[in-house]
Amino acid sequence: MTIAPWSPGAKKLKVLGGTAALLEKDTNTCLWAGKIEITDPGQKEMTAT
Repeated sequence: MTIAPWSPGAKKLKVLGGTAALLEKDTNTCLWAGKIEITDPGQKEMTAT
């Protein structure tokens, strides 16, 4: 269970109804386990149109 929004999140790229996209360096705080990090972002490149 997260207790805050992901930080910092993409400032310019918005997806899914205006929510900021997550980037490899983004983190979040978990109520039970502390810090949540992205270890494999999967998609390495993206072209925004």
